[in-house]
Amino acid sequence: MKNYVNFIGLGQCGMRICYDFNHNGYACTFINSDDNDVRGYDIEPEKVLVLKGTGTGKSLKMGAQIVEDNRSKFDSFVKKHCNKNGLTILVAGAGGGTGGSFIAPAAKLLKDLGYKTGVILTMPHKMLGMVPTENSLMTLKALKQVPLDLFLIADNDMLLDELGSTKSWWGKVNKTIVEAATSMFDILSERKVSREGLGSIDKGELIRCITYGKGHTDVNNFYITPENFAISQKDLEQHLFSSQLVNGYNYKEGLCYAICVDIPTTFGPEHLELANRIFTLTKNRIGRGISIPGMFTDNLLGTAVRVTLIVSGLGLPKILDSRIKNLKRDADAFKIKNNKVDNILTEVEELQGSSFDDDFSFK
Repeated sequence: MKNYVNFIGLGQCGMRICYDFNHNGYACTFINSDDNDVRGYDIEPEKVLVLKGTGTGKSLKMGAQIVEDNRSKFDSFVKKHCNKNGLTILVAGAGGGTGGSFIAPAAKLLKDLGYKTGVILTMPHKMLGMVPTENSLMTLKALKQVPLDLFLIADNDMLLDELGSTKSWWGKVNKTIVEAATSMFDILSERKVSREGLGSIDKGELIRCITYGKGHTDVNNFYITPENFAISQKDLEQHLFSSQLVNGYNYKEGLCYAICVDIPTTFGPEHLELANRIFTLTKNRIGRGISIPGMFTDNLLGTAVRVTLIVSGLGLPKILDSRIKNLKRDADAFKIKNNKVDNILTEVEELQGSSFDDDFSFK
């Protein structure tokens, strides 16, 4: 599956995350608008494209214009480095810097070129303030108009709450995003064998699930050790349907799902019983979606069970509804206090309409 996927890191956030994908053996390239952001990386120069070189000033309009003005460079770069028979995944932070302003127009260009196109979008932390939040919602709204083949959202607020603020917090956040995304492709790792249990998942089935489109895709990957094999149904359901990346998906909306259970090469009836519980629980929760179940033995597993759940065709996570309400509240307070709107927000409103409007919608 590593030959099927290409990652393109956009802006500083996208570059950091894709640098980790690169270390995991995936083909990665990098696009930025600021020379400073590409310094310090051990990357082959031909895999980096710098457009303009002065940044975007957190302006979605400026970023979109840079992409449009450099369309021929973008097209040539993509054709040189990306596999048209595979899946090209754009990675960016949605706060409105280079990545957030590039990603929607870049996704449109990729689709125009005939590439299967995916997006991994990180939502900014609330501590960054109102402008990045506004930009992130506008970026998300623009991406909803692109017929993406894969759309993963990662919420930095949730990830930082889960991981805690430490000296290397962003490194841990990025690692979590990379581990979640690569767990989808690792389902078909060469070290794994399908010879026991319910059946296997082949490459075509996995690609179908990952690129089903028609909404968002979520992935969850976790382990259950033998001392927890008797886990209650309630706790098992909590493990299965707790996203690693963002809160609030309604899994009953899923249109297609793959559920993979990996067991040790030396296994007992307790492993198979747990796997059966997981398959049954998933089917009951997402019963109307296209079902792609599979079981593998993995020689790297000691005695534990590994579970990977991919669900595609989901609606937006509910957490974004509260983001919109909070943004409107903060914007109203800002207007009252200052009797004006920040120039950057005004510029965004002129480009795409404002999330302050009562009728703001992602539809």
